[in-house]
Amino acid sequence: MSLSTMIRRGAIGLAVITATLFTVPTASADTTYPAVSGTTHYAGSTYTITVDVNPNWGVSGIVHFEDNGLPIGTAVHEPDVREVSITWTPKTPGQHGLMAYEDTGHGGAAYRSWGPNYVEVSPACPTPPPPAAGTYPIVSATAIHAGTSYKVTVDVNPNWGVSGIVSFEDNGLPIGTAVHEPDIREVSITWTPKTPGQHGLMAYEETGHGGAAYRSWGPNYIEVGQACPA
Repeated sequence: MSLSTMIRRGAIGLAVITATLFTVPTASADTTYPAVSGTTHYAGSTYTITVDVNPNWGVSGIVHFEDNGLPIGTAVHEPDVREVSITWTPKTPGQHGLMAYEDTGHGGAAYRSWGPNYVEVSPACPTPPPPAAGTYPIVSATAIHAGTSYKVTVDVNPNWGVSGIVSFEDNGLPIGTAVHEPDIREVSITWTPKTPGQHGLMAYEETGHGGAAYRSWGPNYIEVGQACPA
């Protein structure tokens, strides 16, 4: 065992004794620190890890964060701040034990720690199959998830020579309209699918020049994945 490890473990023991005698208030009795943003956590997604350093502590220092005993980052604690944070991207699914500790450089009594907070990380967010390439209405991504916004586009062809209103539908329900001017190539709307599953996108245009001027695009069947990360 290295000297630094022995000093650190001794400091932890002293910190526990100190914490018994002097209770440091926290922002919320219901929060377990280090706290992680989000409610469901996926490998490969990025989250914020936070500890309440308590501005009344009165000293500054460096807060070190660990995941299953391995360092994942540091944050500077200034005396007048309430919380410090880092970003964390878990690489593997499973249980992750998050800890943080601070050594202010004022001796063993100034050492304190948070955790462990055990966070269950799920496998990387499932990716739905990509939309059919070049099929209109076309969607501006290769993986579509519920709750995320995308651009839906049709090629109206500037040689068509007339203007009109292009109406877009998702499974037969209207989701928006776009004005088609005679000299433009494409028109688009913003679409935010609310539910996972198959969505049939269609668009149609009525130019007001009689039935012969009516035209449509689709359906383009899009597989929408679950909202992820939640």
